[in-house]
Amino acid sequence: MNLLLAIPLLATLAVPTQRRKVKPIKCVRFATTWEGAITEAKLLRLPMVVHSHKIDGPECKILRGRLLEDRRYMRFAAVSTVEVAVVAGFEEAVEDKNPAVVTYEKRVEGKTIKRLARWPNLTITDMRLVNASGAQEYNFAEVHPYTTVVDPFTRGEMKSWKGTFDKKELMDFVKKAMSEIRRQHRQPKITRKELYALDAAEARARHALARKRLAKALSAVARFDRRLASWPGEARKRVAAIRAAAAKIANGELAAVQALAKDNKTAARKRIAVATNVLKGTDFAKKLAELKAKLYQ
Repeated sequence: MNLLLAIPLLATLAVPTQRRKVKPIKCVRFATTWEGAITEAKLLRLPMVVHSHKIDGPECKILRGRLLEDRRYMRFAAVSTVEVAVVAGFEEAVEDKNPAVVTYEKRVEGKTIKRLARWPNLTITDMRLVNASGAQEYNFAEVHPYTTVVDPFTRGEMKSWKGTFDKKELMDFVKKAMSEIRRQHRQPKITRKELYALDAAEARARHALARKRLAKALSAVARFDRRLASWPGEARKRVAAIRAAAAKIANGELAAVQALAKDNKTAARKRIAVATNVLKGTDFAKKLAELKAKLYQ
């Protein structure tokens, strides 16, 4: 081979091909945990739909396209169900680096999180936890795909389908199941939009608390004050837990200043500078100001 021709050829071979950016596949939103799915379904008075699939199962691929990735069903599920995915062969697929479990990156609260492209709101850890939970007990026929509608209050199967089927059958039954659940347990006191807003606010608040940014944490949940009284107890407890965690940090800061003030006022004054940043913008800042005034008398 001519040396002059070989050099550009070798240069071409030496250039690594760029990896194509992975994009998430649009489909229904899945519960990140089994217990979380039950709680959400109870709060919203909705039936759960458990999808038992197998990695690369031919019929599972067909049903994904006809149901889980179908725009009409996606809109329906967003207001009518809590969706749960259980996937057989998932661990083997992860170990073998099967393209079916490829991940994409998403920024959440300042962190980069890898999520599954086929199940775009789930991480590998989320899927592992759901696969190992009580959700995997609902494939009574041990075939794939197997679709089950579950009552969140009794955890009993309401209806199931083996293999592929017409999405209209599922949608029609879910409507009846939702009506029956709400007849027995009354209408929900919180909407899905409000519940998801609470999820997001709670995540922001926890992130802020970890950095001792109390004002930011408290403001994240303060937006719900007007509606809080009408919400169910479970939702109110979550907001109360954020406020209790903020109060614990604040009281710890105040206690640290008070302890130093007894024996070492100079150290206490320096500690106040730290506490001021933590308590700024909260009601606890007033108590700190009172302590500061006493130290400088």
